[in-house]
Amino acid sequence: MFALGVPRPFKYVRVKTLEEALDALEEGRPLAGGQSLLPMLRLRIPFESLVDINELDLDFIRREDNAYTIGALTRHNEIASNIPLLRGVAITIADLQVRNRGTIGGSLANADPSANYYPALIVLGAEVKAVSKKGSRRIKVKELYDNPYTTTLREGELITEVSVKEPRDAKLYFKVIKKGGSAYPIAVLALLKESNGKLHASIGGVFPKPILLEGENKEELVKSIEGYNEKPLSDHHMTGEGRIKLVKDLINTFDEDYREIHLIEGRKINWKTGIGVMATGEIKIRVKVNGKLIEDTVEPLSLIHI
Repeated sequence: MFALGVPRPFKYVRVKTLEEALDALEEGRPLAGGQSLLPMLRLRIPFESLVDINELDLDFIRREDNAYTIGALTRHNEIASNIPLLRGVAITIADLQVRNRGTIGGSLANADPSANYYPALIVLGAEVKAVSKKGSRRIKVKELYDNPYTTTLREGELITEVSVKEPRDAKLYFKVIKKGGSAYPIAVLALLKESNGKLHASIGGVFPKPILLEGENKEELVKSIEGYNEKPLSDHHMTGEGRIKLVKDLINTFDEDYREIHLIEGRKINWKTGIGVMATGEIKIRVKVNGKLIEDTVEPLSLIHI
């Protein structure tokens, strides 16, 4: 446990209103689902202050005509259950536990180059609303991602919602390749095919940032990949050359034997109250927060995230 050193103390703040959150974020980092932040804490990456925003009223999905507005704290499983357009994107994220806890806003703010949401939201022309004490602004998702794990959000800004429209006279195809059910993808392809055959493709996991390509056919997209002037990512899972070949194969076969993903309902948890639907049994835990000892009960599944 101590091979990485003794964990550094940090301030934990739990807020209930957006105004409280924006005040606290002047010196802290937001804690939403924690699926990326908690592993960082385990690796002893230091944080001075964490601002728990889970009590904010940002867990919602609203639809008006062909447009969706998604609260930043909406969990992946809720998106898979209620937005068919993004079902294939959300349901292929990690595993059931992560999808129950992880949020769309947290995923976008984390800006992992292999994240599921970016390619699909980029090709759909989605945007986010970012709020700070100075006001609010809207940012196209393709302009939100800056570099791996870095966004164009300003100091003190918080993503509060994501807006995306269903494409008219076009079909979205989404494919993700990964090793292991909970692993990050090796390659992600989101492809929008218009009724006239024109293709818009966004690719993640292959280059340091998601890219957007357009072409009249598959051959043009493949040539664009071959001529893209950026060094591909390479790691122990796959070389950069292998990733290039893989995504070219995905483009060439995207509409052959394509299968829509049908949701199998899994357990959902109300993370505002900590009460699990269909939960059985409970475990008592004791933790010290800001020097104060807190004792409470949790369902067994919650221990996966501790």
